[in-house]
Amino acid sequence: MYLKKLSLTNFKNYSQADYQFSDKINCFVGNNGVGKTNLMDAIYYLSFCKSYFNPIDSQNIRHQEDISPLMGPASVMTIRPTIFNVSRNGTTVRSFS
Repeated sequence: MYLKKLSLTNFKNYSQADYQFSDKINCFVGNNGVGKTNLMDAIYYLSFCKSYFNPIDSQNIRHQEDISPLMGPASVMTIRPTIFNVSRNGTTVRSFS
């Protein structure tokens, strides 16, 4: 399985970001504090339904925002995306479109 693309909204330091990934090798480079680790944590969140760093879901939402949807279609047997909506009250809803 490989992640084809990732859409982030209000996740940690990302207000809005969309990424396309290769099915071979992907490299994340940048200065300190630009969000490389937060991007990896978003991928971890899609895989394991929780953050690697924060035990409370609401800690992953960008400051002053109420909700943080994550979406990541992957290539396996199906092309239905996995979507997580994390709200300030800590509720995580997993749905498929």
